[in-house]
Amino acid sequence: MIRLRQLEVFRAVMAHGTVTAAAAALRMSQPAATSAIRGLEATLGLALFQREHGRLAPTPEAEALFREVDRIFHTVGVVERYAHDLREARSGVLTLACTPSLGSSLLAESLARFRARHPLVQVLLQISTTREIIELAHRRQIDFGVVYTPADETGLLVEPLCAAELVCAVRADHPLATATAVRPEELAGEPLILNVRNEPMLAQIAEAFRPLEVRRSVAIATNHTDTACSLVLAGAGVALVEPMSVARLFPEIRQVPFRPRIPLVVRIVASPHPMSRIARHFADLLHQTLPPTGTTMPTEAEDSRQRISSRRSRKTDAPDVPLRAAGQS
Repeated sequence: MIRLRQLEVFRAVMAHGTVTAAAAALRMSQPAATSAIRGLEATLGLALFQREHGRLAPTPEAEALFREVDRIFHTVGVVERYAHDLREARSGVLTLACTPSLGSSLLAESLARFRARHPLVQVLLQISTTREIIELAHRRQIDFGVVYTPADETGLLVEPLCAAELVCAVRADHPLATATAVRPEELAGEPLILNVRNEPMLAQIAEAFRPLEVRRSVAIATNHTDTACSLVLAGAGVALVEPMSVARLFPEIRQVPFRPRIPLVVRIVASPHPMSRIARHFADLLHQTLPPTGTTMPTEAEDSRQRISSRRSRKTDAPDVPLRAAGQS
């Protein structure tokens, strides 16, 4: 079997013209270099050099072999440089998934900073639902996902990032725009816009309305928070949404705190297998980046960073009041 060291000695002899010079360049003894050449010739069954006037002269076979060996070492050099870049998180591919509102707020800001530091890293960002992101993480099809909780994170690595609360998004000219907080009873009769694809948050909203026996009037059900905010601006109603992208994309909208509080914790979810260096670098950057609300994780959540979740989310009952058009009895 041909050894890489033998090819390295052969390449050095071809480049320097003598075994002595090749041995010096490789910092090895001349007998060891001579032995490597003889071993390579025996393995190949070819004479690679012959003596002419006291000097080594490469045979035609050696000239042909040298072109291929030189190409191999060029490839090895490329691999070494690429491995070095991977080790330093300078190049590679980062595969992420997040919800739409997080993609246009927290991740947009962080990815811009990350790419400035790691311009050779290619980023693949998939926008999806929380449930789909959890599945992608389980199947190891992403480096990690960024989602709101609650969610069933069983068997995944979970890292809390930051926290916020659900808000009521209203137009600046709406009577509730100047309120310090909005409660379910104040939304009675208001055309309500909800992101019904966010099932965990929808269940929490239903729970907030249920004890007060306030009938929700869901005028428009959508699957995108940004769409819900656009509908608010158009005068279609008021929306209960997560606040992450509202201030950035809809500065005209007033965000009024909703009571009772519905906490929204932003978390990294990933396979329990070790992250790549690139993914770890970006995850660390996310921990340094706060959402537009400027809120941070509660102290008690810090202890749960980098744990494997053994907790299963509590199943909630379906809302008592089904979706119906505004004003429908």
